[in-house]
Amino acid sequence: MTDRPMLFSGPMVRALLDGRTERRKLYAKAGQDPKTPAHLAKRLANGLDAAPDGACWNWKRTRNNQGYGTLTVDGKAAFAHRLAYQLSHGPIPPGCHVLHKCDNAGCINPDHLEAGTQSKNMADCHARGRSKIPVIRMPGETNGSAKLTERQVAEIKGRVNAGHVQQRIADDYGVSQTLISAIKRNLLWPSVVALTLDVHKRNIDAMRNYPE
Repeated sequence: MTDRPMLFSGPMVRALLDGRTERRKLYAKAGQDPKTPAHLAKRLANGLDAAPDGACWNWKRTRNNQGYGTLTVDGKAAFAHRLAYQLSHGPIPPGCHVLHKCDNAGCINPDHLEAGTQSKNMADCHARGRSKIPVIRMPGETNGSAKLTERQVAEIKGRVNAGHVQQRIADDYGVSQTLISAIKRNLLWPSVVALTLDVHKRNIDAMRNYPE
């Protein structure tokens, strides 16, 4: 690709789509460089079903987990929206990303794309309600929503290790069987050590014999 952008626009894309009888892979002709802007523009257009004025041009081929269109260029994975920007606006400025003004990751309409920094991208995400604020979960008893104490969890782990039925344990502590299963698999309270049944039994006996 050269630094000079070519016109990747609605008329160009619609002209290719109007003459297409079926969607199939486009291969460079013999002796033609498959990385030329003209060929890459045709490949991008071929990945669309339509290019309506003022609306998103949704990529219909491969997408990644975030919804961005992808294609292979010279044996390497490339993002369709970045390529669309380069073929219409020119090189991406250093330190910048290609951002979607339409907030549609699968769109490759050049009018919906702009270059911007990561800080601008994060600010846009926050303004559009897409930023994810991490939720800090307090561990163990310091979590106000905890239903059990560390002592109870230690007892539960001891009973689980002894082969007690999980539903019976759950009933005894007034919690769900799902919670008992999570404790067993160390998904919850992983740092709590199981209390052996002998110790647990002695504690129960002591409580029963304690004078009121």
